[in-house]
Amino acid sequence: MSIVGRRRLVYLVILGSLLMAANLIKDIVRLNRADERLADAQAKLRSAQEEQTGLKRQLEITGKDFWLEKQIRNVLKMAKPEEVIVVVPAEIAGAVPLGLNPASQPKEKSNFSLWLEVFG
Repeated sequence: MSIVGRRRLVYLVILGSLLMAANLIKDIVRLNRADERLADAQAKLRSAQEEQTGLKRQLEITGKDFWLEKQIRNVLKMAKPEEVIVVVPAEIAGAVPLGLNPASQPKEKSNFSLWLEVFG
């Protein structure tokens, strides 16, 4: 082989290696984008799973008869046929009844003092 042939061979090898490097860089960039899409999809999946567990809890609560009756009574203001609805004003509802003043109630005795009275 002559010098010109060797140079052509070297140029072909360099050109081939540059093409391979460009192809590798393109593949790396494509894989990086795919990794970002995968991370976004996993984040969406996690948020959807959290929402699903919350909705399952809410469905479990709302499926009970107690919740349904509470909604009917409080939101729809309905009652059973034999019941009478009594509306108490807020200032009366917060007041303490006269006979139930906490300061006038007798204090409870301890078990020791009660046993002392029995056997003392």
